[in-house]
Amino acid sequence: AAEVRGVLPKFAPMIGLFVGGTAPLADAAAGGLGDISEQALVGGPAVLAFLKSRALADAELQSLGSVSQLRVTDTYLLAEHIHFGSLLDTIAAFLDALDVAFDLYAAPKVVENA
Repeated sequence: AAEVRGVLPKFAPMIGLFVGGTAPLADAAAGGLGDISEQALVGGPAVLAFLKSRALADAELQSLGSVSQLRVTDTYLLAEHIHFGSLLDTIAAFLDALDVAFDLYAAPKVVENA
Protein backbone atom coordinates (compact mmCIF):
# COMPACT_ATOMS: atom_id res chain seq x y z
CA ALA A 1 0.00 0.00 0.00
CA ALA A 2 2.78 2.41 0.89
CA GLU A 3 4.48 1.82 -2.47
CA VAL A 4 1.44 2.92 -4.51
CA ARG A 5 0.72 6.01 -2.42
CA GLY A 6 2.68 8.21 -4.85
CA VAL A 7 1.24 6.51 -7.93
CA LEU A 8 -2.38 6.98 -6.81
CA PRO A 9 -2.37 10.36 -5.07
CA LYS A 10 -6.15 10.48 -4.63
CA PHE A 11 -5.86 7.36 -2.44
CA ALA A 12 -2.99 8.75 -0.36
CA PRO A 13 -5.18 9.62 2.66
CA MET A 14 -6.82 6.17 2.71
CA ILE A 15 -3.46 4.45 2.21
CA GLY A 16 -2.02 6.57 5.01
CA LEU A 17 -4.74 5.40 7.38
CA PHE A 18 -4.19 1.78 6.43
CA VAL A 19 -0.41 1.97 6.77
CA GLY A 20 -0.66 3.89 10.04
CA GLY A 21 -3.19 1.46 11.48
CA THR A 22 -1.11 -1.58 10.63
CA ALA A 23 2.33 -0.09 11.36
CA PRO A 24 2.63 -1.59 14.87
CA LEU A 25 2.02 -5.06 13.46
CA ALA A 26 4.42 -4.49 10.56
CA ASP A 27 7.09 -3.26 12.99
CA ALA A 28 6.57 -6.31 15.20
CA ALA A 29 6.82 -8.63 12.19
CA ALA A 30 10.01 -6.92 11.02
CA GLY A 31 11.46 -7.31 14.50
CA GLY A 32 10.81 -11.04 14.66
CA LEU A 33 7.45 -10.86 16.51
CA GLY A 34 8.94 -10.57 19.95
CA ASP A 35 10.56 -13.43 21.81
CA ILE A 36 8.86 -16.35 20.07
CA SER A 37 11.41 -19.07 19.67
CA GLU A 38 11.14 -22.00 17.31
CA GLN A 39 11.24 -24.25 20.40
CA ALA A 40 8.09 -22.58 21.78
CA LEU A 41 6.20 -23.74 18.75
CA VAL A 42 7.62 -27.28 18.75
CA GLY A 43 7.03 -28.52 22.28
CA GLY A 44 7.94 -28.45 25.92
CA PRO A 45 6.93 -26.12 28.73
CA ALA A 46 7.47 -23.08 26.51
CA VAL A 47 4.34 -24.01 24.54
CA LEU A 48 2.15 -23.69 27.62
CA ALA A 49 3.79 -20.39 28.54
CA PHE A 50 3.27 -19.09 25.00
CA LEU A 51 -0.42 -20.06 24.98
CA LYS A 52 -0.98 -18.51 28.41
CA SER A 53 0.73 -15.27 27.35
CA ARG A 54 -1.68 -14.99 24.42
CA ALA A 55 -4.73 -15.86 26.58
CA LEU A 56 -5.32 -18.97 24.50
CA ALA A 57 -4.95 -21.13 27.59
CA ASP A 58 -6.23 -20.46 31.10
CA ALA A 59 -3.59 -18.91 33.35
CA GLU A 60 -4.13 -21.67 35.93
CA LEU A 61 -3.66 -24.54 33.44
CA GLN A 62 -0.85 -26.88 34.53
CA SER A 63 -0.49 -28.98 31.36
CA LEU A 64 -1.86 -29.26 27.86
CA GLY A 65 -3.11 -32.80 28.47
CA SER A 66 -6.67 -31.64 29.12
CA VAL A 67 -6.81 -29.17 26.21
CA SER A 68 -8.81 -30.52 23.29
CA GLN A 69 -8.98 -27.37 21.16
CA LEU A 70 -7.70 -23.82 20.97
CA ARG A 71 -9.75 -20.95 19.58
CA VAL A 72 -8.50 -17.69 18.22
CA THR A 73 -11.20 -15.03 18.46
CA ASP A 74 -11.48 -11.39 17.42
CA THR A 75 -9.80 -10.37 20.67
CA TYR A 76 -6.61 -12.37 20.03
CA LEU A 77 -3.73 -9.93 20.27
CA LEU A 78 -1.40 -10.35 17.29
CA ALA A 79 2.23 -9.73 18.19
CA GLU A 80 0.93 -8.08 21.37
CA HIS A 81 -0.07 -5.02 19.29
CA ILE A 82 -3.37 -5.35 17.43
CA HIS A 83 -6.52 -7.39 17.94
CA PHE A 84 -7.18 -9.95 15.21
CA GLY A 85 -10.72 -8.64 14.65
CA SER A 86 -9.49 -5.05 14.30
CA LEU A 87 -6.93 -6.12 11.72
CA LEU A 88 -9.58 -8.00 9.73
CA ASP A 89 -11.88 -4.94 9.86
CA THR A 90 -9.06 -2.67 8.68
CA ILE A 91 -8.20 -4.96 5.77
CA ALA A 92 -11.87 -5.32 4.80
CA ALA A 93 -12.40 -1.55 4.79
CA PHE A 94 -9.29 -1.03 2.68
CA LEU A 95 -10.35 -3.69 0.16
CA ASP A 96 -13.90 -2.29 0.04
CA ALA A 97 -12.53 1.17 -0.80
CA LEU A 98 -10.31 -0.28 -3.53
CA ASP A 99 -13.27 -2.26 -4.88
CA VAL A 100 -15.38 0.90 -5.14
CA ALA A 101 -12.56 2.65 -6.99
CA PHE A 102 -11.45 -0.17 -9.27
CA ASP A 103 -14.37 -2.62 -9.35
CA LEU A 104 -12.07 -5.41 -8.17
CA TYR A 105 -14.73 -8.09 -7.92
CA ALA A 106 -16.51 -7.50 -11.21
CA ALA A 107 -17.08 -10.47 -13.46
CA PRO A 108 -14.40 -10.64 -16.15
CA LYS A 109 -15.43 -9.26 -19.50
CA VAL A 110 -15.62 -11.80 -22.27
CA VAL A 111 -13.94 -10.72 -25.47
CA GLU A 112 -15.28 -12.43 -28.56
CA ASN A 113 -13.04 -13.08 -31.53
CA ALA A 114 -14.24 -11.42 -34.71
